[in-house]
Amino acid sequence: MNESSAVWDVSGGDSFSDLYGAARFHSVTLPKELALSRGKPLILLPQTYGPFKDSTLQRRATGVLRKTLSAWARDVDSFNSLQELLGADFDVERHRLGVDLAFGLPPAEPHESLRQAVQARLDGADGSPVVGLNVSGLLLKEPDPAGRYNLRVNYQQLLEDLARALLARGVVLVLVPHVRGWGPLEGDEDVTDALAQRLRESYPERVHTVPSELGAGERKWLISKLDWFCGARMHATIAAISSGVPTAAIAYSGKVRGIFASCGQEDQVVDGRVLTTEAALNSLISSYEEREEIRTRLESKLPDVLTQAEVQMDQIVAQSAV
Repeated sequence: MNESSAVWDVSGGDSFSDLYGAARFHSVTLPKELALSRGKPLILLPQTYGPFKDSTLQRRATGVLRKTLSAWARDVDSFNSLQELLGADFDVERHRLGVDLAFGLPPAEPHESLRQAVQARLDGADGSPVVGLNVSGLLLKEPDPAGRYNLRVNYQQLLEDLARALLARGVVLVLVPHVRGWGPLEGDEDVTDALAQRLRESYPERVHTVPSELGAGERKWLISKLDWFCGARMHATIAAISSGVPTAAIAYSGKVRGIFASCGQEDQVVDGRVLTTEAALNSLISSYEEREEIRTRLESKLPDVLTQAEVQMDQIVAQSAV
């Protein structure tokens, strides 16, 4: 850090908050404070700010925000939160509205052997819709999702019911883990495999999983080939909507609504904190059935968002060079 001309920081996207507990907040805030203590220009890349329950942690976050060279919010809701945190210290030149970095992630076609393995999953549909479902280890492994995230839905039941409802409609289902390597903490791969095993008892030929070797860009390439997608991992859903795929999100926090609103897709956010499991399932099935109308609306909004993703990075690089 001493040898850096500037420091960029993204806080994992939504961890500049106490939503995930004080330990996570400290882990993303200490590097920011270290950069500032070394006199380095600190740029907060497009991310979410808050929410905060602990006023002490909120004051600490605001102290960092006051000292940054610039801070970018990734959607209008996050931008409003940034303004509220800063109050009279909000500066339109330093505190900016952007879009999530994942909109700029280019899809990457896998190397030949992996591409063939993935393509076999897509080609085996025989004209049936191929849909993707992201399984969140964060929500499935949380001992108290109602207490931590104020969830009203039973997430595990919702996943099972949705998967079986889609399969009963004749789809080919691709289960897409998105967070890897966190294992017993919150990784997606083991819970995805467990769901796949249960579903294959009834649908052995129409349930697929994603090869674990795929990187982020390669997973985005696969997701871009789907007819519809649903997920609780926000960046899995961004991989889909940024590729023009009709997408529904299962939300456990307020961060998702603003991201989807940037593409005119806020009505495709199914809020698990508000809806019952049955109501959430009905909304998701409606989203699937209306996927072509959703695709048309998304295509009209997406080019402007993708352009904004490019422009903001040019501006951030220019700021770093000052």
